[in-house]
Amino acid sequence: MIYINQLTAEEIITLNEMHKNHPLYLSRRRAHSILLSHQGISVPMICSTYAVCRQTVSTWFSKWEKLGICGLVDNSGRGRPAVLSDNQKKGVIEQVKKSPRSLKSVLSNLEIELGITVSIDTLKHICKQAGLVWKRVRKSLRTKRNQDDFETSKDELKELIQQHKENTIDL
Repeated sequence: MIYINQLTAEEIITLNEMHKNHPLYLSRRRAHSILLSHQGISVPMICSTYAVCRQTVSTWFSKWEKLGICGLVDNSGRGRPAVLSDNQKKGVIEQVKKSPRSLKSVLSNLEIELGITVSIDTLKHICKQAGLVWKRVRKSLRTKRNQDDFETSKDELKELIQQHKENTIDL
């Protein structure tokens, strides 16, 4: 059985604080697993508690032994690197503000100007991060209508509705 046996009082306090207050869930559960192991809880019990495999818990323990508290925190730079730099993202956001209803044209401009192919979902994600919001555009023809004809038609409709009501009452 693998156990974390020797923890100092400072390490226990630090791990308890990390378990309760660390902003990342993964780091909190790693700290808790170290504490559980120190209390004599077996690796299979820790695995079932956190629904991870034995190898994962063993990796947590190995990192604790090698790096201490720093071994429980994820390193930065994980995941795929960003396709666009911060300056390029600002330029994209400006282009979107100029033509918010045609994201495809922004994508084609990106490909022509920078030689970068980006999906429309990535573009939407960048815009969301910048605080831009899309709402449905309501199209109205109110400004293009002839107001006199409109009022005449409204009056005719009222008369037709009134006639219909009178005819249905008579039946």
